[in-house]
Amino acid sequence: MGVEEVIQLAEKGVREKKFQYFGKPRVMILFGDNMFRRNKSSEHYKKKILDETELYINVNYRMDSSAELADYVLPGQSHYEGWDIRGDIGYHRFANLVVPPPGLKPVGEAKSEWEICRLLSEKIEALANSRGVPSITDPEFTVKKEDKTEPVTRDLSTLHKDFTLEGKLQTDKDVVRWLLDNVPAFKPWKFEDAVERGFIVLNNEAGFTSPLYNDKPYHSFEDQVYLKRPYPTLSGRQQFYIDHEVFLKLNAAVPTAREAMHPSRFPFRFYSPHPRWGIHSNWRSNKYMQRLQRGVPYLSISVPDAKKHSIRDGDRVRIWNDVGEFYAMAKVSPNIMPGTIAMDHAWEPYQFKKRKGMDTPVAGLISPLELAGGWGHLEFGPKWDGNQLAYESSVQIEKA
Repeated sequence: MGVEEVIQLAEKGVREKKFQYFGKPRVMILFGDNMFRRNKSSEHYKKKILDETELYINVNYRMDSSAELADYVLPGQSHYEGWDIRGDIGYHRFANLVVPPPGLKPVGEAKSEWEICRLLSEKIEALANSRGVPSITDPEFTVKKEDKTEPVTRDLSTLHKDFTLEGKLQTDKDVVRWLLDNVPAFKPWKFEDAVERGFIVLNNEAGFTSPLYNDKPYHSFEDQVYLKRPYPTLSGRQQFYIDHEVFLKLNAAVPTAREAMHPSRFPFRFYSPHPRWGIHSNWRSNKYMQRLQRGVPYLSISVPDAKKHSIRDGDRVRIWNDVGEFYAMAKVSPNIMPGTIAMDHAWEPYQFKKRKGMDTPVAGLISPLELAGGWGHLEFGPKWDGNQLAYESSVQIEKA
């Protein structure tokens, strides 16, 4: 499938609403995501997003690579300064309760994400009322009323009241208390008991595709396996064969192994595994963590490849292809296969020369299969960044 065909397929999907698309953003408020650190073809991605965004606000507790580029940075709390419930409800038996130390004072003007959103809703409500705009119609979302579909109306005149449930949810602590009292999966836990123990055990209503039991492991699709109810697929069965036109054209009607797409002019395959010394980019620039490694962004290259390219351990090298380039330190390693370059992910772009990070030359290929939504059980949404093809980066290396 050629480039033009992929573009036409995407445009058709947007036009026929085969997947979720809400148009180009004018205002972006970013919480809990370092998107300008992690997204592929980073220089092109950064330029495209920032050129088309009129206002970009970043909520953060540190000046990471995404906060650097924001019009405004709103100071948020770090992970253990606020109240929170954390758990992958649906598959796990437990959820952790985050309780800040008693008497902890906020740093400067830092606020919890909930309070930031509450204050924004309060201001939007006040401005809407002062300008005589009590509500707006949102055509991107619809609701069914008496056998007809109507666009959703957003009531701005009561936005703050609605957001806080008539004023009951003023703080992140209020929200945690409300969730423990009202989410069925958390019952019968009480707020005080959860705070004392630091975690809660979920009941069997928490399972996504099967119940969660106290004394049995989790098995997906229990209703289908034991009660013989239909699977949530087009056929009602476990379905591997998909006869959609796009799947057929790409020879993907059944799961099929593919050859790697590495052009010969860029002979090295570029891999980026998770680091041992951080969680994503949160602590990649922490001086104490950097003492455990090279202290600067580095990549690993095999002994024969280093010898072939006259690269010694500690040399600065240039990595590039026709998408972009970056510079890093070379670590000559005996546990790297020839023809391969490995670099732990999550280094911040501001740690590199010219602030061009390791994702600059990574194309971030999109599978066209993601564009075949709106058919049977095929529904693709924006929770993640689409089905990017992993490990398809090809690069060249030279001593800088």
